[in-house]
Formats: sequence, C-alpha cells, structure tokens
Amino acid sequence: MSWQATSWALRKAPVGGNTTARLILVSLADRAGVDGRNTWPSVRTLVDELHISDSTVRRQLAWLEGRGIISRGDQSMAMRNAHGKVIPPQFRPVVWDLNMGVPAEQVEEAEECLLEVRPVKMTGQRKPRNEADSRPVILKGQKTAPEVRPVTHADSDLSPVTDKPVILKPSPSPSDEGVPRKDPEPDVERDATRVTDALRMSLGLQINPRPSDTKAATRLVREHGVDSVLAVVKWCTAPASDGFRSRQDGFWRTVLTGARSLEKNWPAILRQMQGDPKGTSALKRVRSGSTDGPHMVTSVADGRKRPVYGDQGIERIRDHFAAFDSMSGRPMDPGSCPVCGQDPRNQETHGIERRQG
Repeated sequence: MSWQATSWALRKAPVGGNTTARLILVSLADRAGVDGRNTWPSVRTLVDELHISDSTVRRQLAWLEGRGIISRGDQSMAMRNAHGKVIPPQFRPVVWDLNMGVPAEQVEEAEECLLEVRPVKMTGQRKPRNEADSRPVILKGQKTAPEVRPVTHADSDLSPVTDKPVILKPSPSPSDEGVPRKDPEPDVERDATRVTDALRMSLGLQINPRPSDTKAATRLVREHGVDSVLAVVKWCTAPASDGFRSRQDGFWRTVLTGARSLEKNWPAILRQMQGDPKGTSALKRVRSGSTDGPHMVTSVADGRKRPVYGDQGIERIRDHFAAFDSMSGRPMDPGSCPVCGQDPRNQETHGIERRQG
C-alpha cells in the first residue's frame, strides 16, 4: 500500500472524466508499492470491491493499458497464492505497473471568491398580536393599574367586552340535517361469525377465518340472509356418504376453503342445489321460514334417524351421538359439545349411541 501511488491515481492520473477507470486505478494503487509497481488484484476481487460487472472491469483495464497509464509488470509475482502454493498459469491474475511518469492531468483549481457581507434587512416583521410579548413582567405582589387599551379593527377575533378570543361553535352542515345516523349492525356481524364458524367446523379448518373471509360472510348475510347461507353451507360441506343429500359427491367440500371461496362459487352452488332434491327442500324450507325445525341424521350404530337442531357438520354430529371427540380422542360432555352448545335441545341425543350400546 502506497499513499504516493494512491495520491497520483486520485489527482494526477490522466483519465479525464472516466470515473470508473479512476476508481479501478485507485484500487490498483492501493495495492502497489511506493513506485507504483507490482499490483495484481484479480478481476473477481475488483468486481466484489467496486460493485461493478466483470465485463466493465476488463474493459476499463484494457482502456487504461491502451492509454499507457498502466502496463503489464513482472508476472512471476503472482505465481504463488497466499499459502505459498503454485497457481496454474491460466488462473493467475495479471500483474500491473502504474506508469506514474506519464504527463499529469492538469486540474484547474477554482479561485476562492470573497462573499460580500451585506446586512440582513428584516422585512415583513409583524407586531405580536395584542402586544403580549411587549408587556412588562409583573412580579408577585406588585400592584399595578389595569391597562386600558382600545380595541381596533386589527383585533377582529377579539370580543370588545372580555378582550378574549371568541370561540366559534361549528354550525351543523345542511347536508346532515334530516339524515338518520347509521347504527352499527351487530346482528350482521354475529350472523357472519356464525357462517364462518360453521364453515370452519364443517370443513375441519384449524385456523381462524381471515379478514377477507369475514367480509365475504358479511356480504353474503346481507344479500341472502343468514338462514339461506347456513343452509347452503350445510348442504355443500357434508361428506358424500352423508344422508342429507342424494346427488352430491362431496365436490364442494374439496373446493371450499372459507367464506371467500363460498361467495365466489355461490351461483354455481345454487344451480347444483336446485337439481338436488335435498338441496331444493332446504332452500324451500328457508324461504318458507321453517328453519327452526330439526333435520334427521342417520345414526351409524343402529341406522336410526335422530333429530338434530342447528347447522353442524356430519363429523360433529357423529361425535355428538357417540359423546366422543374424534379430533382429540377424548370423551366429550354436553358442556364441551358444539352441537349441544348451538341448541340446548340437542342434549337429548347427546351420547345416545353409548347409552343404547
């Protein structure tokens, strides 16, 4: 490392405005001797150090060599690596010498000019409002006569009686008059939560619904009603072996991932429900308002149909009949049963297969 070579590369090397070539030249000078000889950083080293491309390094080195600023030196200096091992010739870096004797580049230094010091003229300085900053400081215990000051037009926002700022109350906007305030919709949010919970339990999802699913469920409830949405959810998420339907093969159960996908496929699901007797009866029951009645579910133990109230997936209902949680592998009491929690009338059939067995 030589400061003489680095200083020459920075200030005197005749590279003109080619800043990339000067940058490479400084990197070479940083590794050269006092006389600027014997510097051999590899192309890869220059690429990593200067953050330029391989082709740029090779092109600028050729340009510097063509101008006579650098020349090839003693190549035997790069014959061995840092560990003393011989490097094959095809892998050796090129040894360069900096030709510091070339005519130096003439750099004209700018003459320093003296700035004329002019006084700063303060214009546009306004008088403080009410002259509060110019009033004398009154010490504690000092008796002074009250200051009497006439009110001028400059004090347009001051009351002529109290000499205090007038607080103006905002007047109601004409566009807001007569418009009823929009109350929040807790029922819609609660119904949307019922839809997302029904989808999550019927599809066996282990994660909470995303905000996009909650918004989609809210739109479905507002447009079609919660009873219609829950009836569609129950119909399209039941397994193919379920007794709820006769012409579905469980296709929508593999497609739906939440309320967002339900909203996207809503027209196709309704068309398929209209071609299925079970789906048609479910839609008619919703439209007639008779959604509070039970639906009959076939028990696996004895093949009998049991009434179940609410909207739950077939897996939950079977766990309800057996009083056994198939997901955790533990017995399930009515307090932790989601089917009993949705409608207390389902407690009559909780664990009925175990009681009969």
